[in-house]
Amino acid sequence: MLWLRKIVFYIFALVYLILCPLIVARMLGFVINPLTHRLVKTGLVYVSTNPPDATVYIDGRLAHQKTPTAIRDLTPGEHFIRIELSGYNDWERNIPIVGKKATVLANTLLIPEEWPIKKISKQPYQNIIFAAQDILIATTKDKNKFLQINLNQDPPAIKDILPQDAEGMLQRSAHYTQDKFLINDSNDLLIRQGTRIRVYPKEDFGSPQIYDIAGSKPLTNMYFEEKNGELFYLDEAGFLSAVKILPNHPILNIPIPEALRIEISKKEPTL
Repeated sequence: MLWLRKIVFYIFALVYLILCPLIVARMLGFVINPLTHRLVKTGLVYVSTNPPDATVYIDGRLAHQKTPTAIRDLTPGEHFIRIELSGYNDWERNIPIVGKKATVLANTLLIPEEWPIKKISKQPYQNIIFAAQDILIATTKDKNKFLQINLNQDPPAIKDILPQDAEGMLQRSAHYTQDKFLINDSNDLLIRQGTRIRVYPKEDFGSPQIYDIAGSKPLTNMYFEEKNGELFYLDEAGFLSAVKILPNHPILNIPIPEALRIEISKKEPTL
């Protein structure tokens, strides 16, 4: 039986000599590339979404955690990522992974299958003018009539105010005429083109897309309320409406190892 023990010993010794370096290499962040059969340094991808708690698939395999999450031990090269969340369109891209580095998909804006638009006013307005935080001033067809809209209440409270009161509020604030707003930690652009309101997500990978949200009355003001992620505007008929653009601003973060150098591309959207 001595020869049998020698065989078993040599088998275990061979397995140890093969597996031990692989285990050490894996702990150091190396894996065997299935295409080249060589050891390569792995990278990772960090994914956070707005709203969070989305499911992530990479190369068809389910990630262990929902967003925000870090997916590690990825071989260099392109990997296909799909993000799913009930009520939202799937987000799909080929993402480049680089060894010893982290690819970051921060605050990826998920587009709802249907935008949650609500009509606030019961009468059409001529225009809306931003006056102070959480307050809108609106004018009717009678330009001498002003209404104050309190956005702190749900639904917003609307009341008539005297012209001199409106003028006093407007003197303490800037006339709000923006058609473009940087939103979602300045990752994305909210724009009006003609009478259409659209969102233009910043894209570091793949081709950027413009998503249509709603129609608005031309040459009128819009107001984006950053705290709640809502856009207030006049629809085609002039009724004050609101649409939720950012349903939930994610505040959770997962730390990425300091040893990895993070490269985040800061591409500004162009129109």
